[in-house]
Amino acid sequence: MMICRIFVSRQLESMLGSIEAILPHAKRACVVQFNAQTLKLVPQMRNFVYGIVARKAVNCHGIAERIANADWDLTELMSQHSAYVDDVIKELVAFNKQLHMINAVVKISKESHKILWQVCTEKIFNILVEGFAGVKKSSAEGRALMQLDFQHLLMNIARLSGFRAVPGKEFVENFIKVYYVPEASMEQWIVDNRNKYSNKQLESVINTSVHLSLKTRQRLFSLLALSSGPAQK
Repeated sequence: MMICRIFVSRQLESMLGSIEAILPHAKRACVVQFNAQTLKLVPQMRNFVYGIVARKAVNCHGIAERIANADWDLTELMSQHSAYVDDVIKELVAFNKQLHMINAVVKISKESHKILWQVCTEKIFNILVEGFAGVKKSSAEGRALMQLDFQHLLMNIARLSGFRAVPGKEFVENFIKVYYVPEASMEQWIVDNRNKYSNKQLESVINTSVHLSLKTRQRLFSLLALSSGPAQK
């Protein structure tokens, strides 16, 4: 049904020029209003509905807590990814099977398939960052394991979804790699990313970046306090 609405809205949108041309000048404003208030909202409504479906289909309850409570203060490099990654992949495999089952009954367009997977991965990436932000202490070896975990997850997302490049991956990569940002560049990093991450997540970065001096921490906390908005937590 949603795919039909998208198709109809696009057909109507392509006809608006012709419809407007045959209408009296006084009525043309109605066509513009219809396009802006109705047709333009149909794809947004689709994305909203797909978002609910994808988020409900993938159960990652407790993953953020498992990440936050794991030991990341390692003294040696790991060659095997963490166990929580396998649990996330199991959910993705189940999600992919559901899509195939639905597609066997009702054809899922390539565009819809892409949106569903984008919403699904966005949910998972948010959970990962929330988990990493809850880590109290991590060593260079621990952060290497975070990267190993994420790369293994990305490989499986690409395999299951068909994405050549997984959209939104920079959100997680950027957060993991912040610990390698020099002290002199941290203020600019905070400024550049304060609308991407919550204040809670940015505070975690400041608290757990061991290379920062007390003076730098205080300055960065002051910067966050000044930039806090209603949406920040």
